[in-house]
Amino acid sequence: MASKAIEALYRSVFADLSVSREEDTEIREKLEEINVPPAKLVWVRATAFRIGCEYLSDDRESNVQLLRCINAIVHAVEMTCLLPKDTDADEDSFPDEEVETLYKDAFSDLSIDQEESAELVEFFSKCPKSKIVSTRAAAFKHGCDFLSDDTDTNVSLIRCINVMVHALETTCMVPKPYELREEVPP
Repeated sequence: MASKAIEALYRSVFADLSVSREEDTEIREKLEEINVPPAKLVWVRATAFRIGCEYLSDDRESNVQLLRCINAIVHAVEMTCLLPKDTDADEDSFPDEEVETLYKDAFSDLSIDQEESAELVEFFSKCPKSKIVSTRAAAFKHGCDFLSDDTDTNVSLIRCINVMVHALETTCMVPKPYELREEVPP
């Protein structure tokens, strides 16, 4: 039931390729209402990417808007369901200038292998709480530079961004404390 509700919500967001403040609030409220358990959070995020692929077109600007929509959904999921991990990462020592290079290198062949994934995790382990949102958003921003007129290429790009976001979230974030809202039968 909750799975279908999330999929329908995402499709309604992607239908016009924009996320208004009202839609952002609706996404957050729906996630709160559904009370997503921690074990489903990866699915909730990955579903935004999977359904987003259905809305790819041969129009570059539409695809840029689609990436912005996916980013907005991921942001809503993170703000509603996740918290930054406690870290002693120093804001001043985080290499902001290396984020673009890291992402562009990963996008160069439109696939991320285990070695590259490990590099992402190592890099993100230095990310201070204050830079998580901008670091995630940068994956989408730099991903726009790699959009093409080929749908298969764009699907691969979206998968790469999903892997990057997954690495960032698992390295820098934890699920919010979860409370089951229904009685467990005896």
